Amino acid sequence: MKLLNREELQRILAPHPAPCLSLFMRTHRHPPDSDQDPIRFKNLLKDAERLLSERYVGKEKDAVLGPVAALATPELWRDRADGLAVFQAQDHSSVYRLPVALPDLAVVADSFHVKPVLGFLQSNQTYYVLVLSQNAVSLWVGTAAGAKPVDLSGLPRSLTEALGIERKEAHTTAFASAGGAVFQGRGAPEATKKDDLLRFFRAIDQALWQALREERAPLFLAGAGYTFPIYREVSRYPHLAPGGLEGSFEGVGADDLHRHAWPAVQAHLHAVEDDALAEYERLYGRKLSSDILTEVAQAAVQGRVRRLLLGRGKRLFGRLDRTTGEVTLHGPAQIGPVDDDVLDDLAEVVLTKGGEILVIEQRRMPGDAAAAATFRW
Repeated sequence: MKLLNREELQRILAPHPAPCLSLFMRTHRHPPDSDQDPIRFKNLLKDAERLLSERYVGKEKDAVLGPVAALATPELWRDRADGLAVFQAQDHSSVYRLPVALPDLAVVADSFHVKPVLGFLQSNQTYYVLVLSQNAVSLWVGTAAGAKPVDLSGLPRSLTEALGIERKEAHTTAFASAGGAVFQGRGAPEATKKDDLLRFFRAIDQALWQALREERAPLFLAGAGYTFPIYREVSRYPHLAPGGLEGSFEGVGADDLHRHAWPAVQAHLHAVEDDALAEYERLYGRKLSSDILTEVAQAAVQGRVRRLLLGRGKRLFGRLDRTTGEVTLHGPAQIGPVDDDVLDDLAEVVLTKGGEILVIEQRRMPGDAAAAATFRW
Protein backbone atom coordinates (compact mmCIF):
# COMPACT_ATOMS: atom_id res chain seq x y z
CA MET A 1 0.00 0.00 0.00
CA LYS A 2 1.32 3.42 -0.91
CA LEU A 3 1.52 5.67 2.14
CA LEU A 4 -0.61 8.81 2.07
CA ASN A 5 1.31 11.40 4.08
CA ARG A 6 1.86 15.15 4.07
CA GLU A 7 4.49 14.91 1.35
CA GLU A 8 2.11 12.97 -0.88
CA LEU A 9 -0.62 15.53 -0.18
CA GLN A 10 1.68 18.31 -1.42
CA ARG A 11 2.16 16.40 -4.69
CA ILE A 12 -1.58 15.92 -5.06
CA LEU A 13 -2.32 19.62 -4.39
CA ALA A 14 0.36 20.84 -6.81
CA PRO A 15 -0.95 22.28 -10.11
CA HIS A 16 -1.95 19.61 -12.63
CA PRO A 17 -3.47 19.97 -16.11
CA ALA A 18 -7.25 19.64 -16.07
CA PRO A 19 -9.23 17.47 -15.85
CA CYS A 20 -8.39 16.09 -12.41
CA LEU A 21 -10.40 13.06 -11.32
CA SER A 22 -10.72 12.28 -7.61
CA LEU A 23 -12.48 9.03 -6.74
CA PHE A 24 -13.28 7.77 -3.24
CA MET A 25 -15.16 4.75 -1.95
CA ARG A 26 -15.68 2.77 1.20
CA THR A 27 -14.26 -0.73 0.93
CA HIS A 28 -14.69 -3.79 3.10
CA ARG A 29 -12.20 -6.30 4.45
CA HIS A 30 -14.51 -9.32 4.63
CA PRO A 31 -17.47 -10.88 2.77
CA PRO A 32 -20.32 -10.58 2.17
CA ASP A 33 -19.91 -6.77 2.08
CA SER A 34 -16.60 -7.01 0.21
CA ASP A 35 -18.33 -8.92 -2.61
CA GLN A 36 -20.09 -5.71 -3.64
CA ASP A 37 -16.97 -3.52 -3.76
CA PRO A 38 -16.05 -4.27 -7.42
CA ILE A 39 -19.63 -3.46 -8.50
CA ARG A 40 -19.64 -0.19 -6.61
CA PHE A 41 -16.27 0.73 -8.12
CA LYS A 42 -17.67 0.22 -11.63
CA ASN A 43 -20.66 2.41 -10.73
CA LEU A 44 -18.26 5.15 -9.63
CA LEU A 45 -16.44 4.79 -12.95
CA LYS A 46 -19.73 5.46 -14.70
CA ASP A 47 -20.21 8.58 -12.58
CA ALA A 48 -16.68 9.71 -13.46
CA GLU A 49 -17.27 9.13 -17.18
CA ARG A 50 -20.50 11.15 -17.04
CA LEU A 51 -18.78 14.03 -15.25
CA LEU A 52 -15.85 14.00 -17.64
CA SER A 53 -18.15 13.93 -20.68
CA GLU A 54 -19.80 17.16 -19.59
CA ARG A 55 -16.63 19.12 -20.38
CA TYR A 56 -14.11 16.85 -22.09
CA VAL A 57 -13.98 14.55 -25.10
CA GLY A 58 -11.44 12.44 -26.93
CA LYS A 59 -7.87 12.23 -25.69
CA GLU A 60 -8.33 14.55 -22.70
CA LYS A 61 -11.11 12.37 -21.34
CA ASP A 62 -9.46 9.04 -22.19
CA ALA A 63 -6.10 10.05 -20.69
CA VAL A 64 -7.77 10.38 -17.29
CA LEU A 65 -10.53 7.77 -17.35
CA GLY A 66 -8.49 5.02 -19.03
CA PRO A 67 -5.90 4.47 -16.24
CA VAL A 68 -8.62 4.45 -13.56
CA ALA A 69 -10.77 1.98 -15.50
CA ALA A 70 -7.70 -0.23 -15.87
CA LEU A 71 -7.54 -0.57 -12.08
CA ALA A 72 -10.72 -2.69 -12.12
CA THR A 73 -8.94 -6.03 -11.85
CA PRO A 74 -8.78 -8.66 -9.08
CA GLU A 75 -5.44 -7.13 -8.02
CA LEU A 76 -7.25 -4.00 -6.81
CA TRP A 77 -9.15 -6.06 -4.25
CA ARG A 78 -6.31 -8.31 -3.14
CA ASP A 79 -5.16 -6.06 -0.30
CA ARG A 80 -8.33 -4.55 1.14
CA ALA A 81 -8.69 -1.78 3.69
CA ASP A 82 -11.60 0.43 4.78
CA GLY A 83 -11.30 3.11 2.13
CA LEU A 84 -9.94 3.63 -1.38
CA ALA A 85 -8.75 6.96 -2.82
CA VAL A 86 -7.69 7.47 -6.44
CA PHE A 87 -6.26 10.68 -7.92
CA GLN A 88 -5.76 10.76 -11.70
CA ALA A 89 -4.68 13.51 -14.09
CA GLN A 90 -2.71 13.47 -17.32
CA ASP A 91 0.54 13.93 -15.37
CA HIS A 92 -0.37 12.28 -12.05
CA SER A 93 -1.65 8.91 -10.89
CA SER A 94 -1.90 7.69 -7.29
CA VAL A 95 -3.94 5.07 -5.45
CA TYR A 96 -4.23 4.76 -1.67
CA ARG A 97 -5.86 2.10 0.49
CA LEU A 98 -6.66 3.66 3.85
CA PRO A 99 -7.73 2.30 7.25
CA VAL A 100 -10.63 4.77 7.36
CA ALA A 101 -14.03 4.64 5.65
CA LEU A 102 -14.50 7.13 2.81
CA PRO A 103 -17.70 8.26 1.08
CA ASP A 104 -18.52 6.89 -2.37
CA LEU A 105 -17.74 9.93 -4.50
CA ALA A 106 -16.33 10.91 -7.89
CA VAL A 107 -15.26 14.53 -8.49
CA VAL A 108 -13.98 16.09 -11.73
CA ALA A 109 -12.47 19.56 -11.43
CA ASP A 110 -9.50 21.72 -12.38
CA SER A 111 -7.70 20.48 -9.25
CA PHE A 112 -7.92 17.42 -7.02
CA HIS A 113 -10.56 17.17 -4.30
CA VAL A 114 -8.88 16.13 -1.04
CA LYS A 115 -11.40 16.85 1.72
CA PRO A 116 -12.42 13.19 2.22
CA VAL A 117 -8.84 12.24 3.20
CA LEU A 118 -8.04 15.23 5.42
CA GLY A 119 -9.30 13.48 8.53
CA PHE A 120 -6.82 10.66 7.94
CA LEU A 121 -3.96 13.17 7.89
CA GLN A 122 -4.92 14.84 11.17
CA SER A 123 -2.25 13.89 13.65
CA ASN A 124 -4.56 12.72 16.43
CA GLN A 125 -6.65 10.58 14.10
CA THR A 126 -3.76 8.39 12.89
CA TYR A 127 -1.07 6.24 14.46
CA TYR A 128 1.85 4.11 13.25
CA VAL A 129 3.20 0.85 14.65
CA LEU A 130 6.70 -0.43 13.86
CA VAL A 131 7.06 -4.16 14.49
CA LEU A 132 10.67 -4.97 15.37
CA SER A 133 11.46 -8.60 14.69
CA GLN A 134 14.55 -10.49 13.58
CA ASN A 135 12.66 -12.13 10.72
CA ALA A 136 9.74 -9.83 9.89
CA VAL A 137 10.02 -6.06 10.30
CA SER A 138 6.81 -4.28 9.33
CA LEU A 139 5.21 -0.83 9.46
CA TRP A 140 1.49 -0.33 10.05
CA VAL A 141 -0.77 2.71 9.88
CA GLY A 142 -4.04 2.87 11.76
CA THR A 143 -7.02 4.91 12.87
CA ALA A 144 -9.86 4.21 15.27
CA ALA A 145 -11.35 1.98 12.55
CA GLY A 146 -8.40 -0.40 12.25
CA ALA A 147 -4.85 -0.87 10.97
CA LYS A 148 -3.25 -1.55 7.61
CA PRO A 149 0.30 -2.65 6.65
CA VAL A 150 2.42 -0.13 4.75
CA ASP A 151 4.55 -1.31 1.85
CA LEU A 152 7.51 0.97 2.52
CA SER A 153 10.31 1.12 -0.03
CA GLY A 154 13.76 0.52 1.43
CA LEU A 155 12.54 -0.94 4.73
CA PRO A 156 14.71 -3.98 5.59
CA ARG A 157 12.39 -6.88 6.34
CA SER A 158 14.84 -8.87 8.42
CA LEU A 159 18.22 -8.83 10.13
CA THR A 160 19.54 -11.01 7.33
CA GLU A 161 18.46 -8.51 4.67
CA ALA A 162 20.08 -5.64 6.55
CA LEU A 163 23.34 -7.22 7.74
CA GLY A 164 23.80 -10.52 5.93
CA ILE A 165 23.41 -14.16 6.88
CA GLU A 166 26.60 -14.42 8.94
CA ARG A 167 25.42 -11.71 11.33
CA LYS A 168 22.01 -13.37 11.75
CA GLU A 169 23.67 -16.57 12.89
CA ALA A 170 25.41 -14.63 15.66
CA HIS A 171 21.97 -13.67 17.01
CA THR A 172 20.56 -17.11 17.61
CA THR A 173 18.15 -15.94 20.32
CA ALA A 174 18.58 -12.19 20.38
CA PHE A 175 14.91 -11.63 19.62
CA ALA A 176 13.67 -14.75 21.37
CA SER A 177 12.20 -13.05 24.43
CA ALA A 178 9.52 -10.38 24.50
CA GLY A 179 10.00 -9.61 28.17
CA GLY A 180 13.22 -7.63 28.42
CA ALA A 181 15.80 -10.43 28.36
CA VAL A 182 19.42 -9.60 27.73
CA PHE A 183 21.18 -10.83 24.63
CA GLN A 184 21.40 -14.59 24.64
CA GLY A 185 22.84 -17.42 22.59
CA ARG A 186 26.24 -18.32 21.28
CA GLY A 187 28.35 -16.41 18.80
CA ALA A 188 29.35 -12.78 18.89
CA PRO A 189 29.86 -11.09 22.30
CA GLU A 190 27.05 -8.94 23.68
CA ALA A 191 28.70 -5.63 22.70
CA THR A 192 28.99 -6.81 19.09
CA LYS A 193 25.37 -7.96 19.12
CA LYS A 194 24.22 -4.52 20.26
CA ASP A 195 26.37 -2.89 17.56
CA ASP A 196 24.69 -5.13 14.99
CA LEU A 197 21.24 -4.22 16.29
CA LEU A 198 22.15 -0.54 16.10
CA ARG A 199 23.17 -1.03 12.46
CA PHE A 200 19.94 -2.93 11.80
CA PHE A 201 17.83 -0.25 13.44
CA ARG A 202 19.66 2.57 11.63
CA ALA A 203 18.70 0.92 8.33
CA ILE A 204 15.08 0.76 9.52
CA ASP A 205 15.17 4.38 10.71
CA GLN A 206 16.56 5.53 7.36
CA ALA A 207 13.57 4.07 5.51
CA LEU A 208 11.09 5.47 8.04
CA TRP A 209 12.67 8.91 8.01
CA GLN A 210 12.26 9.17 4.24
CA ALA A 211 8.53 8.42 4.54
CA LEU A 212 7.57 9.99 7.88
CA ARG A 213 9.80 13.03 8.29
CA GLU A 214 6.90 15.46 7.69
CA GLU A 215 4.43 13.49 9.83
CA ARG A 216 3.15 14.32 13.33
CA ALA A 217 1.30 11.09 14.18
CA PRO A 218 2.67 8.94 17.03
CA LEU A 219 4.82 5.91 16.21
CA PHE A 220 4.57 2.94 18.59
CA LEU A 221 7.22 0.23 18.80
CA ALA A 222 6.09 -3.40 19.03
CA GLY A 223 8.16 -6.47 19.85
CA ALA A 224 10.67 -7.49 22.50
CA GLY A 225 10.79 -4.75 25.12
CA TYR A 226 14.58 -4.73 25.48
CA THR A 227 14.93 -3.63 21.85
CA PHE A 228 12.93 -0.43 22.40
CA PRO A 229 15.68 1.64 24.11
CA ILE A 230 18.18 0.44 21.52
CA TYR A 231 15.93 1.61 18.70
CA ARG A 232 15.36 4.94 20.45
CA GLU A 233 19.12 5.56 20.37
CA VAL A 234 19.03 5.81 16.56
CA SER A 235 15.51 7.01 15.79
CA ARG A 236 15.16 10.50 14.31
CA TYR A 237 11.35 10.48 14.36
CA PRO A 238 10.37 13.12 16.95
CA HIS A 239 6.93 11.64 17.63
CA LEU A 240 8.06 8.22 18.86
CA ALA A 241 5.56 7.29 21.56
CA PRO A 242 6.84 6.38 25.03
CA GLY A 243 6.76 2.76 26.13
CA GLY A 244 5.71 0.29 23.47
CA LEU A 245 3.73 -2.86 22.77
CA GLU A 246 5.58 -5.82 24.23
CA GLY A 247 4.96 -9.25 22.77
CA SER A 248 5.43 -11.36 19.69
CA PHE A 249 3.93 -9.60 16.68
CA GLU A 250 5.66 -11.55 13.91
CA GLY A 251 2.98 -12.54 11.39
CA VAL A 252 0.28 -10.61 13.27
CA GLY A 253 -2.97 -9.76 11.48
CA ALA A 254 -4.43 -6.28 11.15
CA ASP A 255 -7.30 -6.87 13.59
CA ASP A 256 -5.06 -8.34 16.31
CA LEU A 257 -2.48 -5.58 15.97
CA HIS A 258 -5.12 -2.87 16.22
CA ARG A 259 -6.71 -4.54 19.25
CA HIS A 260 -3.34 -4.57 21.04
CA ALA A 261 -2.39 -1.05 19.99
CA TRP A 262 -5.60 0.93 20.38
CA PRO A 263 -5.71 1.25 24.21
CA ALA A 264 -2.14 2.62 24.23
CA VAL A 265 -2.96 4.89 21.27
CA GLN A 266 -6.03 6.30 23.03
CA ALA A 267 -4.11 7.04 26.24
CA HIS A 268 -1.31 8.73 24.29
CA LEU A 269 -3.65 10.83 22.14
CA HIS A 270 -5.63 11.97 25.17
CA ALA A 271 -2.37 13.16 26.76
CA VAL A 272 -1.49 14.98 23.52
CA GLU A 273 -4.85 16.76 23.60
CA ASP A 274 -4.31 17.74 27.25
CA ASP A 275 -0.92 19.24 26.39
CA ALA A 276 -2.34 21.10 23.37
CA LEU A 277 -5.15 22.63 25.41
CA ALA A 278 -2.75 23.65 28.18
CA GLU A 279 -0.45 25.27 25.63
CA TYR A 280 -3.42 27.13 24.13
CA GLU A 281 -4.20 28.62 27.54
CA ARG A 282 -0.56 29.58 28.17
CA LEU A 283 -0.31 31.37 24.82
CA TYR A 284 -3.66 33.14 25.09
CA GLY A 285 -2.30 35.85 27.36
CA ARG A 286 0.50 36.52 24.85
CA LYS A 287 -2.03 36.85 22.00
CA LEU A 288 -0.55 33.77 20.32
CA SER A 289 -3.80 31.80 20.38
CA SER A 290 -7.39 32.57 19.49
CA ASP A 291 -10.85 30.99 19.24
CA ILE A 292 -12.23 33.78 17.03
CA LEU A 293 -12.89 32.25 13.61
CA THR A 294 -11.98 35.36 11.59
CA GLU A 295 -8.63 35.67 13.37
CA VAL A 296 -7.90 31.97 12.93
CA ALA A 297 -8.76 32.10 9.21
CA GLN A 298 -6.57 35.13 8.53
CA ALA A 299 -3.66 33.55 10.38
CA ALA A 300 -4.17 30.27 8.45
CA VAL A 301 -3.84 31.82 4.98
CA GLN A 302 -0.79 33.79 6.19
CA GLY A 303 0.90 30.55 7.31
CA ARG A 304 0.92 31.63 10.98
CA VAL A 305 -1.12 28.73 12.41
CA ARG A 306 1.06 26.18 14.15
CA ARG A 307 -1.78 24.04 15.49
CA LEU A 308 -5.46 24.12 14.54
CA LEU A 309 -7.99 22.69 17.01
CA LEU A 310 -11.33 21.56 15.55
CA GLY A 311 -14.45 20.39 17.37
CA ARG A 312 -15.29 16.79 16.46
CA GLY A 313 -18.33 16.58 14.20
CA LYS A 314 -18.68 20.37 13.90
CA ARG A 315 -19.48 21.81 10.45
CA LEU A 316 -19.80 25.43 9.31
CA PHE A 317 -20.88 26.04 5.73
CA GLY A 318 -19.92 29.10 3.73
CA ARG A 319 -16.86 30.36 1.89
CA LEU A 320 -13.22 30.94 2.83
CA ASP A 321 -11.19 33.39 0.76
CA ARG A 322 -7.80 31.69 0.59
CA THR A 323 -6.03 34.94 -0.22
CA THR A 324 -7.39 37.26 2.48
CA GLY A 325 -8.77 34.77 4.99
CA GLU A 326 -12.20 36.44 4.86
CA VAL A 327 -14.96 34.07 6.01
CA THR A 328 -18.62 34.18 4.94
CA LEU A 329 -20.84 31.83 6.92
CA HIS A 330 -24.20 30.54 5.71
CA GLY A 331 -25.07 28.30 8.66
CA PRO A 332 -24.76 24.67 9.79
CA ALA A 333 -26.31 23.26 6.59
CA GLN A 334 -25.15 23.43 2.98
CA ILE A 335 -27.38 25.66 0.84
CA GLY A 336 -25.84 25.16 -2.59
CA PRO A 337 -23.02 23.52 -4.56
CA VAL A 338 -20.73 26.52 -4.02
CA ASP A 339 -21.03 26.11 -0.26
CA ASP A 340 -18.05 24.44 1.42
CA ASP A 341 -17.41 23.36 4.98
CA VAL A 342 -15.22 26.25 6.13
CA LEU A 343 -13.62 24.07 8.81
CA ASP A 344 -12.51 21.57 6.17
CA ASP A 345 -11.11 24.41 4.09
CA LEU A 346 -9.20 25.73 7.10
CA ALA A 347 -7.76 22.27 7.77
CA GLU A 348 -6.59 21.97 4.16
CA VAL A 349 -4.91 25.39 4.27
CA VAL A 350 -3.16 24.68 7.57
CA LEU A 351 -1.91 21.25 6.43
CA THR A 352 -0.51 22.61 3.18
CA LYS A 353 1.34 25.33 5.09
CA GLY A 354 2.96 22.86 7.48
CA GLY A 355 0.62 23.22 10.45
CA GLU A 356 -0.86 20.52 12.66
CA ILE A 357 -4.52 19.56 13.07
CA LEU A 358 -6.09 18.18 16.24
CA VAL A 359 -9.74 17.12 16.31
CA ILE A 360 -11.09 17.01 19.87
CA GLU A 361 -14.46 16.61 21.53
CA GLN A 362 -16.53 19.77 21.21
CA ARG A 363 -17.02 19.96 24.99
CA ARG A 364 -13.22 20.38 25.38
CA MET A 365 -12.88 23.17 22.80
CA PRO A 366 -11.73 26.58 24.10
CA GLY A 367 -14.77 28.80 24.51
CA ASP A 368 -16.94 26.07 22.95
CA ALA A 369 -15.70 27.41 19.59
CA ALA A 370 -15.81 25.35 16.39
CA ALA A 371 -12.16 26.21 15.69
CA ALA A 372 -9.24 27.55 17.70
CA ALA A 373 -5.53 27.86 16.95
CA THR A 374 -2.10 28.58 18.32
CA PHE A 375 0.11 30.87 16.23
CA ARG A 376 3.76 30.78 15.20
CA TRP A 377 4.04 34.54 15.65
